[in-house]
Amino acid sequence: MSELGPGDFRRNSQRPLAGTLLDRLYRDHSVSLVAWLRRRFGEGPPEPEDIAQAAFTKFSSLDSVEDIQNHRAFLFTIASNLAVSAIRSNVRARAFLDAEIAESANGTENITPLRVYEAKEDVARLNELFEKLTARQKEIVVRSRLLGQTYTQIKADKGWSLGTIASDMKAALLVLAEVNEDEGGGPR
Repeated sequence: MSELGPGDFRRNSQRPLAGTLLDRLYRDHSVSLVAWLRRRFGEGPPEPEDIAQAAFTKFSSLDSVEDIQNHRAFLFTIASNLAVSAIRSNVRARAFLDAEIAESANGTENITPLRVYEAKEDVARLNELFEKLTARQKEIVVRSRLLGQTYTQIKADKGWSLGTIASDMKAALLVLAEVNEDEGGGPR
């Protein structure tokens, strides 16, 4: 790849920051980046294609790339950092789920009629609170929490922005969190 000059980073009304540079980087390195991620981190999750796409997105959002001496190495470093972060997140989530499963397995011997009754009340309260959500909030909660879709998948299916999805999920979870509160307002 030939050296790129500062002119490759100018903004104009037709092209986003680093448009031609980003196009060239994508054309020249996207396939090798995905292959490198696959060799280094495996098939996923996270999927190498998703990490590569996120790396290009992050690169494109940089305000200034003039001081970067090796754009390819910088891009690969971004991708590596994103992959490591995603893997760590997956490991934490798996550990949490394993702990929850182990705890729930231990809790089966403590099932009493009172606990069953309280659980039914909680489910009824959760249904009441679910009805307070907007249609979009319901859709996001169902897709994310029940179907396991990511915000990116929801965005692709529904066309909503990631910010809208995140803020609607946060608002919905705040409403649904009320199921854990007594009449007196304290947690159970």
